[in-house]
Amino acid sequence: MDSSTKNSLRTLALNPGDLALQRDVLARLARSRSAILRALLSYQSWSEASEEVRASASELVEVIGGESIRRSSPVDSICDSPVVAFDHLSTGVQLILVPGASDAGDLGEFFQSDSLPLLLGRTVVTQSQYRKDGSRSTMPASGVSWNAARSFLQNADLRLPTESEWEHCCRGGSSSRWFWSEEENPELAARHCWWSGSISEPGPFEVGLLAPNPCGFSDIVGNVWEWCEDLWTGQFGSPASRVIRGGCWADSLAEMRCDARGSAEPDLEADNIGFRAARSVFSPL
Repeated sequence: MDSSTKNSLRTLALNPGDLALQRDVLARLARSRSAILRALLSYQSWSEASEEVRASASELVEVIGGESIRRSSPVDSICDSPVVAFDHLSTGVQLILVPGASDAGDLGEFFQSDSLPLLLGRTVVTQSQYRKDGSRSTMPASGVSWNAARSFLQNADLRLPTESEWEHCCRGGSSSRWFWSEEENPELAARHCWWSGSISEPGPFEVGLLAPNPCGFSDIVGNVWEWCEDLWTGQFGSPASRVIRGGCWADSLAEMRCDARGSAEPDLEADNIGFRAARSVFSPL
């Protein structure tokens, strides 16, 4: 990547709210680095892009991220399609780069296409990452309220995912009710998630022990519910409630559907609710 392109990207990262600047920078990048932008803005899966394009896209994201992120070691082996991942240096959270194309028709009323491309945590935030106590615990940081989770992430230049971002990443390109199939399929589900029919004792459980979804996200359903940024808009629940997604170890497979939703008060601290870190590529916060 030439120095002019890098300088343009740094300027964009420092001025994320300047839409005119963003359009100008992206237009110049489109002329000079069309393959990179095509990877970030057009592909639905990294399997559509060559290794060279994936490497260039990673370099672009590293420049935008400044000193806060570095590309992780290859993690292609954790799922069927290639994964582009980064380490968030101050928290130790591993973030997966999700390209920008999608079919909004699969996601319904909660989908907002301008939220992509996106960096999202490969797992929920763990206890060791949240507490920074050197314990190396890979248990979910559950029992953390929406308010506390949001504060922790903002202090690290991260944020909670929106509901639409979460569902897009959960589906992993699938339009089926569960990301693994159109039907419940308990045997297949047990490969991917902790749910009431697959456990012999109450959870939560260590993250990353089961097979990830097609995009490389572990425990995206099951184990613990996950806080989203959005206010709850459902029929039941208070106006102050926040959206939770993904179901937990105590739930049936019905709650593991990609479109299953729940809500909770933002000050609730529950052992079945955790959170996953997110970061926009072109607008860091």
